[in-house]
Formats: sequence, C-alpha cells, structure tokens
Amino acid sequence: MSHQAISKAKSKALLSMGKTLLPFVPRPGKDVQFVIGERGKGRDQNGTMVTRHTVKRSEFDAWTQAALFLHPTGQNGEGIISTINGDLLTDREFSGRIYLKGLLLLESTPTRSASITNLPLKFGYNFASGLTNRERQPLAGAKEEANAILAIWSKVLASKPEMVSELSNMLNSADP
Repeated sequence: MSHQAISKAKSKALLSMGKTLLPFVPRPGKDVQFVIGERGKGRDQNGTMVTRHTVKRSEFDAWTQAALFLHPTGQNGEGIISTINGDLLTDREFSGRIYLKGLLLLESTPTRSASITNLPLKFGYNFASGLTNRERQPLAGAKEEANAILAIWSKVLASKPEMVSELSNMLNSADP
C-alpha cells in the first residue's frame, strides 16, 4: 500500500469512527483490510497478479458461520438465552450446533449429530468453558457434554421458568 493510499485510508477511518459500534479504532498503516465482493486485480499470497471475482452471499455466510457473534440471533437478543454457564440458542438457524465461547465446534447434519452421544439436538448450545484441539474437536466426553448442557438448562429455567414447557416437550418427544 502506498503512502498516499495509507493517508487516504487514515482520513476515511477517522471520519467513520463516530459512525460505528466497533470497540476499537482502525489503524490503516498497521491493520490488514479485507475487501470482500469487489471485482478487480490484486495479488495472491505469492505476490502474483490475479483477477478477483465477486463473492456470493452464500459463500460469505459459510465463511462466517464459524463465529457466533457474526450472526444475528433474532431481534433484541431473541433466539439466545445467555447464562453464566453458556448460551441456549433457541433460533432455528442454530439448532443442532455446538459452540465453545462463540466458536463453532460441530454442526449436525442429516446423518450425524453434533453431540458426542450422536443423539439429535433440538437447540444449539454455546458452552462458556471447555477445551478443544486444533481441529476444533471437543476434548470432553459424553458426561462432560451432558453436564454442560444441564448447567445451561438449569440457569435458563431459573431465569425463564416459562422455558420448562420447551424442556418438557423436548424430553418427551421422539423428534429432536
């Protein structure tokens, strides 16, 4: 990036500071900027000139699916019930997914559940604590997973007693 381009980017960043909810200030001379969706020429990881293509919305959504905070969960926090033990994700979009501290670990498919037990999950869960390996595979066993889910439900029921019917329906249903 040329000195003139950096100066222009700094000016643009300063002008946009008051218009964003980001908890940090961009530093165009030091930060990396990703421009997604623009067509044009650029350099690849080896410095070779390449023609860039437009990114489809579905591709972008697939990339960002791994981070829970990048996806809206209903209006005004609907679709997520937060507790100190983790979050119960009630939005249908997150059904069958398991997150650890907001990072997607596993997602259910028609042939495989995200749960270690391989039992279907009606809701999604974002565990507040736990361990994972480099491939984002959970290092816990079925007992630890069950305890984490029970801890979340315990706090959910304490704060939102009306959710007892959801829990009862889920436990008494043959469907996930």
